[in-house]
Amino acid sequence: MNFISDKTNKLKLVMFDFDGVLSKGRFYLSEKFRDHPDVTVIRNLLFDRQCRPLMENWMKGRLNYQRLHQQLSLQTGIGADFMDQALKESVKGIEINRDLLEFSKLLRKKGTKTVIVTDNIDIFDQETVPYHKLNNYFDKIYSSSRYGLMKNELGGEMLKLVLKDFDLAPQEAAFTDDSKTTGQIAEQMGLHFYLYENYEKSFDGFLAWLKSTFQNA
Repeated sequence: MNFISDKTNKLKLVMFDFDGVLSKGRFYLSEKFRDHPDVTVIRNLLFDRQCRPLMENWMKGRLNYQRLHQQLSLQTGIGADFMDQALKESVKGIEINRDLLEFSKLLRKKGTKTVIVTDNIDIFDQETVPYHKLNNYFDKIYSSSRYGLMKNELGGEMLKLVLKDFDLAPQEAAFTDDSKTTGQIAEQMGLHFYLYENYEKSFDGFLAWLKSTFQNA
């Protein structure tokens, strides 16, 4: 399928967010553990506002999931091994946007680079990427846990790093994310941004936007 016309050959790079764009799902939630009472305790604790500093350290690679689970085990009495298993199992249950994966593959065949830029935890690099074979679809994957930097930090320093790695100007790249705040930062940098508002329904709109944005670039 010809998603993008030949007039868009000045599109050099497309950046994709992961959660809410390329994927749909939540850590610790899977069919196996969905109704497990200990999983409810873990999620309520981790995603409480009081745990934001802990989560930020995890997201920025300062804390690995094994150490985190050991700390939570001391706090809750829930076994660290159980938490390890529940987290890894949830990775397998994450729904992947196959339309975007195939589109990324097509872009690469046409000479356009594609990358994932995501605020994520260490399990993403260790389990999610290999399990879903994401390296087969993208030229490079940037995660906050690996680079120690969140997308919105320092005026979008992570996005600037991507451009630097590929030696591109912001106007030569497109970025799609489900966060308006991240989008504002991207646009201030000069990136072409598309707000991926609906995981199930935004694909066609995203393709149309790319065509209209880059056909005369």
